[in-house]
Amino acid sequence: MPECKTNSDGITLELIVGILKKHKWLMLLSLILSGFVSAAVVMFSPQTYHARCVMFTEEHSYVAESMKMIAKMQGIDVGNINTAEDAIYPIYYPELLFDGRMQSYVLNSRVTGTDGKSCPYGQHIRKDQTRLRPKDLDATHPTQLTDSLQKVLMKNVKIMVDGKTFVITIDVKDDDAMVAYTMCDSVERYIARTIREYRADRLGQKLEHLEKVEENLAKRTNEAYEVYTDYADKHQQATLPSVSKHTDELFKEAENLKALTEAVRLERINAAARMNDGTPPYIIIEKPSVPSHRQGMDATFTIISTMFVLFLAVMLCFLARPIYEQIKA
Repeated sequence: MPECKTNSDGITLELIVGILKKHKWLMLLSLILSGFVSAAVVMFSPQTYHARCVMFTEEHSYVAESMKMIAKMQGIDVGNINTAEDAIYPIYYPELLFDGRMQSYVLNSRVTGTDGKSCPYGQHIRKDQTRLRPKDLDATHPTQLTDSLQKVLMKNVKIMVDGKTFVITIDVKDDDAMVAYTMCDSVERYIARTIREYRADRLGQKLEHLEKVEENLAKRTNEAYEVYTDYADKHQQATLPSVSKHTDELFKEAENLKALTEAVRLERINAAARMNDGTPPYIIIEKPSVPSHRQGMDATFTIISTMFVLFLAVMLCFLARPIYEQIKA
């Protein structure tokens, strides 16, 4: 075998290969043992039940956006109509778990395990499951115990949001399948209720704003037509191009205001219809269900990574002394 290049410490690849060949059976044995160890890690790692729910939320009204653009082209300020979405911006959903009201709701939600015992979720996630005081379940005024419960809550309940598709995924894990399902369903119902309440409030604001905008635009439209009519009557006999041009401009301005007023009126009608509509601004893509099997660490990844780390550690043990002696020499 040709001799490899030597670095400044005098260590060669040939030296390392020679040491590995010398201890090849021990290396093979360590590889097998590391496989057993990694399999044991996967087998005895904590495994929990996961309940899942997937929701899809509506986007905001593009009619309002286009109407605002038309108004801007006419130099008319119709206000920030686009602030009134039908549902909360998806970016806010992950923050719901940091909200004290939701935490209190979740901690106070009653769960019944497979053993038939019923208790608040906050009591369930305590290791000893001792009875809690009402103030310990009030996350809006947290105590030291509430803080510890919140940490467990944040670990067990996850809300993930895809900002591009507006898809919300709720994942709840627990040692008890029924508890995981119950809490996933509770979180889904809380978010759904929050969306409905937010939608009703924002649509109410939008409706009130559109009524004021429509009234103002109707007034301006009437004034524009009066200006146009008055100017046209006074200059009926005029033949100058400038007079004719100005008359056309006044008429066009009045017509644009009329069209914008009609667009606002239609948007107001649409907002009122949506406010009275019972259809929720979200779709449940995947409903929560009772999980049938536990989930733990990814077996393939864990075994391969654990075997690699253990094998690397054994190999370094064999190489440490020769390399040290070579460097010392």
